[in-house]
Order: sequence, then structure tokens, then C-alpha cells
Amino acid sequence: MDNMCQIPKFNIWDKSISRYITKKYKNKKCVKTYENNYYTLNNGLLKLNSSTLENSTCFYACIYPIGDNSLTKGKYEKIVNPVILDCDTFHIYCRKPNITIFEDLNFHIRSINFNNQVSSNVSKINQNFVESSKKYNVHIFVIDSLSYYQAKRGFEKSRNLFREKYQSIEFPFLNRVADNSRPNAYSFLMNKNSLNIIDIFGTKRTIINDWKNDDPCNVPLNDTTYIINQYKKMGYITMNAENYWYGGVFNWNNCKSFTKQQADHTLRTFQLANRVISYKLVDRITRERCFGHGNYLFEYLKQFSERYKDKPHLSLVWESNAVHNDINGIMDFDNYFENFFSENINLFKNSFMFVMSDHGFRLGSFQDTQIGKFEADNPYLMISVPIELRNNKQLLKTLKENSNKHISHFDVYATLLDILTEASKTNFENLKEFDLSSIVNFKVKGKSMLRPLQIKNRSCYELYVPLENCLCQFNFTKKYFISNKEQNSLKYAFLDEINKNIINNNLTNICAKRSLNNNYKFNIGKAYLKNETPVYEVKGHVLPGDGIFSGFFNGDFQLINNELLRINSYRSESESCLYEGKNSKYCFCKKLIKQD
Repeated sequence: MDNMCQIPKFNIWDKSISRYITKKYKNKKCVKTYENNYYTLNNGLLKLNSSTLENSTCFYACIYPIGDNSLTKGKYEKIVNPVILDCDTFHIYCRKPNITIFEDLNFHIRSINFNNQVSSNVSKINQNFVESSKKYNVHIFVIDSLSYYQAKRGFEKSRNLFREKYQSIEFPFLNRVADNSRPNAYSFLMNKNSLNIIDIFGTKRTIINDWKNDDPCNVPLNDTTYIINQYKKMGYITMNAENYWYGGVFNWNNCKSFTKQQADHTLRTFQLANRVISYKLVDRITRERCFGHGNYLFEYLKQFSERYKDKPHLSLVWESNAVHNDINGIMDFDNYFENFFSENINLFKNSFMFVMSDHGFRLGSFQDTQIGKFEADNPYLMISVPIELRNNKQLLKTLKENSNKHISHFDVYATLLDILTEASKTNFENLKEFDLSSIVNFKVKGKSMLRPLQIKNRSCYELYVPLENCLCQFNFTKKYFISNKEQNSLKYAFLDEINKNIINNNLTNICAKRSLNNNYKFNIGKAYLKNETPVYEVKGHVLPGDGIFSGFFNGDFQLINNELLRINSYRSESESCLYEGKNSKYCFCKKLIKQD
């Protein structure tokens, strides 16, 4: 086994996944029933209709964000004259004596004066950087859990639209850097790695994660490197919109995230409105306006892009529901996505577009297939450049050449930073190799895809990708003799890692101790490094329940990188006692064990 990166290829319709993937998907139709005859909302101005003023009394309250994951509702004010709203989300209701006749929850892009923002913030960028006069809009659209292969199967209309109308380029060899959304977001949005990166070949030092001994979940995030913050410093107007009902990507697992609001505009106030407004109202509005398909993300993005069409702006939209729990859901979402970006091509044609994912589908036994495991590590990425730059032959040539290279999320971050800084400074003409770390106050871990990447594929170590998520095919085999001592030691170490996570995190009162399920084979693959040191790849099933885990162990039977991969879904095993916990994947709730 050597450190050469060989990425395998698969038939996207492989028989092993035929029971998981459908070629035909019945689209879920939604008919809008929402009616509003009571008020208008134009350019941030809330105005009651004349008949409403005559026949009822109406009140409104703004909903404001607090940091990244909290809300507060303002005081209800009676509406007499038109109101300029200072919030992006508001609640309104109208009454006649003793009865509410109308109630609504709505959002828009409020009016903000940005005249003083640039001059006060530009100086915070490294003084070596000279501000560019040309700023292109940038839009990042994340579709959670979409792999490159599944995009080829079910995202066909959108891919065709973007390749034909936006001249997009796909990057088939993007490698996730961690298991789930949050640590991957650290990499492509913050240039941060949350895992130690070990060189199993023993020739390079271990790369220590950016938080060292701290858990990034338990400490407030520093926004210094956050890409939204970087763009704000350079005068961009920024927006963030997500639709995961529990919170933002950095809040997952009850994490602290940012203490201050990051984007100028956020849809978090609508996303989490049921914390301060009746759930029944939120549910009704969602159904009546057909927001269940991520449509409110599209609507907010459209309003944002229209309001700031003459000012440089950046958006980060994260669609969490389309594919996360249903691998075939992309086929339904494809219609909405294609329709939106086809109808609004004039809004986005002169922008950098990043259509991407954090990781591939990672729930259920799909990941237990060889191709399924590969797809989990291979998120989708498609990039298009502004129409003004599509005649830049060198830029397009470089992007196309780099599309055949092995890359990671850190390269996405570097590309976003390059667009903001050095590349735009030269109007994307001088795109030779360049050290982006020289113009900011931190080390940029990735390489900009706007510039030539080295001919030889970089290793997962160089890409900050841990072994368990590496796309490179290592020659683990069962042909090597594995002694009883090796088998028993690996079984013990495997179980110990699972139960250690339960014990060390004080979960023994709610989570059961787990043991091997001997009804399934404990799979061991073995490989030898150049120095004849063995490395093991193992996979086993555990009781109670049916947890399937895999991991890599060194010759001393120690888990490499301290992380086991959970192959199948664990929601039914853990959420009743440990909802959205960092260690939920290891937990089987004691309350679920049937009493004799």
C-alpha cells in the first residue's frame, strides 16, 4: 500500500443499489392556497389596504435575530400609517371585535443603509491587499447530502440548464473532510479543520486540528476567517438562508456557533419562527404557500438579488430537506431548482455560482454498499463564472483542467477567497500560482481552483481529508492471513471505542453498553505500509439494536483519527433520549430495551 491516490470509478446504476435508487420519481405537487387581501409589502414598506383600515384593527411585530441561533419578538404595534420595517421577518394580525380575521407570518429584504460599511471595515483585511474596483456577485447554494453520482441520476434538468445557460463546470472528485454537515461547513466556509489529520505512512507529522483540545461545538466560533465576514469587510452585502427546522449548520448538535449575527440579512427569523409564534400558524403558512419544497429559500434569494442587483452581494443558501432523509428526493427538487434558475437567469448570469453539497447521502444501509460508501465521501460541486468572464479562455481552461483533479472543501474556501481578493484585483487575468496566505492574516489550507493545480493528484493528507473519508482506493484485502489474536484484539478495540464514547461523555445512565452482534460477520481488511506495518479496515454490527460501524486501526490496534463511521441510520435508536447529540451515533437508548 502506497500514498498514490487512485480514485475508483463505479457504474451509477450498479445492481447493489437498485433497491435504493429509483429511475422514476412521482413529483409531489403542491397547490398554493395562500390569500392576502389585507396589506401590501413593497420595498420594505408595510401598508394596509384601505378596506382593511376601515373594517378592522391590525397589529404587527418584528422578529429579530440574536446571534446565530436565537430570536426575539418585538413589541406589537398598531398599524395606522405605512410602516418601514426594520426586520426581515414579521408577524401581523387583524381583528374585529372579539375575533381575529387575518393572521400572517411573512418575510422580505428590509432596507439597510450601507454607506458607511466599507470604509470602516476594509482596513481589517491584511494591509498587503489592494481593493479591486470590480466585484462580482457570488452565490453559494448548498444541497445537503447530494453526491456527484446521485446528481447525475436525479439532478438532470438542473445540470443541463447550468451547463448550457450558465456554462457551469462540474468537479467530480470533490472529497468531504468529515462525516456530517457541521465539520464540512467549517472547512469550505471557515478554512477550519476539526479533525487531526494523520499520515498513516508515517513520513509526515500529524496535522493538529484548529481547536486543538477544545471541542468546536462547545466554544463560540471566531468569525475572523468566516467567508461571509471576509466578504462583508470588502463591502459586499451578505445573506444567509437555511431551512433545517432545528437551526443553522453551525448549531447542529446544540453547538454554540457564533454569538453575533453574521450576515446582513438572515432568514433564520422565519426558519425558527415557531419558537416565538404559534406552530399552527407557521405550519399553515408553510402549507398554503408551498414552502415545503424549499420555495421560501428561493423567494428570499430572489428578493435579495433584486434589491441589491446594482451592489456587490454574496448569498449562502443551505437546502437541508430535499435529499437528507430521502436519496431520491433530488428528483423532485430538480424541478423547482431548474425552474427557478431558468426563470431568473438575468439575476444570476453575471455572478459566480457554486452549486454544491457538504457530503453525499449518509443515512441507512445504502452507505453499506461499496458505491454508497464512496458517494458519502463525494459531494457534488458545480461552478459557473459571470457572463463577462466566459470569454476568458485561460480562466475556463484552468477550471476545466482542475475539474479532473482530486480536491477537498478547503479548495472551495480558497476559491471563494481568491474571487474576493487577488483574482479580482487583476480582473481574473493574472491567474498563475499564488499564495493566498500572503494577503490574509491566516494560513489558507486549500488551493484556488481558478489557478493551475499540480499535475499529480494531491493525497488526502495534503487535502486535510482523514483516512476514513478518503476517496483514494487503498488496497485493503482479506487475502492476508489474520491471526486469532489480531481478530480478537480488533474486536475488543472496536467495541471499546464505541463504549468509551458513551462512558467518557457521561451517557451511561441513558445509553446501553453495546456488544458485537455475532449473527453478522466481523469484517477485517488488511494492508501493509511500505515499512511492513499493518493497517486494518474493520466493519461490525453491534447490539442492542443494529448499529453498523467501520473504522481504520493501526498495527497497535488503535483507532486512527479517533473516529468510527456510523454506516446506517441511528435516529430510531438514539433520538428518544439523546436528540441531536454529538455522540448520538453511538447511543442506543436504554428505555427502548424491552423488559422481560
